[in-house]
Amino acid sequence: MANSHLPHTDPAHSDTVLYDAVLFDLDGVVTDTARVHSRAWQALFDEVLPGLTGETAAPFDPEADYLRHIDGRRREDGIREFLESRGIRLPEDGPDAAGSPPTIAGLAARKQALFESILAAEGVSVFEDALSLARRLRRGHIATAIVTSSRNSARVLRAAGAAMTSTSSSTARMPCGSPCPENRIQPCFSKRLSGSA
Repeated sequence: MANSHLPHTDPAHSDTVLYDAVLFDLDGVVTDTARVHSRAWQALFDEVLPGLTGETAAPFDPEADYLRHIDGRRREDGIREFLESRGIRLPEDGPDAAGSPPTIAGLAARKQALFESILAAEGVSVFEDALSLARRLRRGHIATAIVTSSRNSARVLRAAGAAMTSTSSSTARMPCGSPCPENRIQPCFSKRLSGSA
């Protein structure tokens, strides 16, 4: 609920603003990478589950299982969590030669390859309302930055294409995952973002 005691400021129409900079999360706020990730996860588990369970386990649900076991976790943790929900335990690492038993590390690498393939072939959807807000903020001389902890950030930005460059935002990759909000805030202070950045 909005606080009625706080002044309303529209950066495009006011000389008084409440913010020096605004950070936008790349994944889920600016781009719909969750859809691409979900498809890659489904492709991975559709590929490997039958060989691990003899087709007795319930298949991967790209909505329920993605949200319950995968979303917000590191790849390896998501794989481990989902497989354990189907009563499957795999070694963490091992030989990656053809015919070798599957491992958590091997499945994580395979999922990454599937994600890159889908992203390259189909691109990624961009949330226009977020980009529109970023443009308005910058017209009001408020700095904007896109932040992400994803190792895929450069690929996602390339796949998003011209729609992203029109915001003229800085982009910073954070060193840890989504549950670390302090690493999203720090660039405001350490990089001294400005409206002309």
